[in-house]
Amino acid sequence: MSEILKYFGQPWYLLLLLLLPVLWAWSYRGLSGLGRWRRLAALTLRTAVVAAIVMALAEFRVPQNRDRLAVIYLLDQSLSIPETKRAEMAGYVNLAIERHRKGDDLAGVIVFGREAAVEIPPFNYDIQVPRQIESLLDPRYTNLEDAMKLALASFPEGVAKRVVVVSDGDQNIGDALGIARDLTSK
Repeated sequence: MSEILKYFGQPWYLLLLLLLPVLWAWSYRGLSGLGRWRRLAALTLRTAVVAAIVMALAEFRVPQNRDRLAVIYLLDQSLSIPETKRAEMAGYVNLAIERHRKGDDLAGVIVFGREAAVEIPPFNYDIQVPRQIESLLDPRYTNLEDAMKLALASFPEGVAKRVVVVSDGDQNIGDALGIARDLTSK
């Protein structure tokens, strides 16, 4: 039984299906002017509509098997991080991709300061982040929220999604915590 319930977000709404016999008894008498086959067709359609509504209320969903993983690395390029540490970030990402990428997995890089920019979109082949970032950013600010929104928009369909933040966490623009909640719910 629990195997079936895993397909529903709100399984207690399924109890409403117990009202179907009441619908049949009440509707059958009200449809007495129709012929036998038209009465059965009307009851069948009413049952299908009620069942569809109950399934929607119960949040029916089919679990997706996502064998492909997409990882997007968010690299902080603000002035609060020394230049040598920013170069180490690129080395960390390159090593992580080399060690953990399997099969058709995807990896991408987004850099951010005041705004975020896609340095390398999610590709399914080995990528190497250059030590010198090519995107032009305003490094006086740290806007992690913007980077997270861009990461969410950059993921392709049908993949398991991961975001790796490489930052000192000292944001001075935006609300990264709010967007992080959105990311975890997707």
